[in-house]
Amino acid sequence: MSRSINETAISILRADYERLLARKEKAIAKIEDNGELVGGANGFPIENPWLAVERTASAELLKVIKELEKRGVRPWQKSGR
Repeated sequence: MSRSINETAISILRADYERLLARKEKAIAKIEDNGELVGGANGFPIENPWLAVERTASAELLKVIKELEKRGVRPWQKSGR
C-alpha cells in the first residue's frame, strides 16, 4: 500500500512539475515580448509583472524537483524511475 501512495505522490509531483514549467515558459515569453520594464499606470516604467510570475514558478519548480529526486525520480523522465 505504501508503494501505491508513493506512486500517487510521484504522479501529482510530475503534474506539478509540468504545470510550473509551462507557467515559467509562458512568463519568459511574455518578458521577452514586452521587456523587463513596462509602462505603469502613471506612465513611468515599472517591473514587468511577469518577472514575479517567473521567479515564483522557478522557486516552486525547485521544490518539486527536490521532492521528486528524494523519491528517486528525475522530473524530466517520462516514465519509470
